[in-house]
Amino acid sequence: MAGMRIASCRAEFAVPDDVAYFNTASLGPLLHVVRDAGEEALRRRAAPWTISADDWFTDIETLRALVGRLVGDDADGVAFVPATSYGFAVAALNLPVPSGSRIMVLAGEYPSGVYTWRRHAAQFGAEVLTVGREPGQSWTDAVLAGLDERVAIVSVPQVYWTDGAWVDLG
Repeated sequence: MAGMRIASCRAEFAVPDDVAYFNTASLGPLLHVVRDAGEEALRRRAAPWTISADDWFTDIETLRALVGRLVGDDADGVAFVPATSYGFAVAALNLPVPSGSRIMVLAGEYPSGVYTWRRHAAQFGAEVLTVGREPGQSWTDAVLAGLDERVAIVSVPQVYWTDGAWVDLG
């Protein structure tokens, strides 16, 4: 059954049959429909006189609603930023961290968030707690072991960026 699902999904990408590409942390192959949408957006952008004021908002609002539905929320619970570092910066500006408290991140996590939390911790007299995992230990167990009353912010991904390991945030 799983093999059938993989085979049926493979046709959705322009990846040759003799290629197995796994380095998708920052640059993965695009679905055909995503490529087509990007090409259409470039065609629109090439003729800016055809773009109306409503066009600036319609697509993003539609996308926010779709993502909200996907994650069981509404459009108001979804925000898009041009880079993850912007998202982390917005979160840091809106999350108080008491002096002496901790901000938890995962060892080896992608730097864009870690830099933000280091700066935030330094600004408020907090510290960054970097949680690693022991051989055979899940990231979920590592996070749970690192929690204590001093942890004010937990900034961990649901999927670890280098190996796809699941972090159960439920």
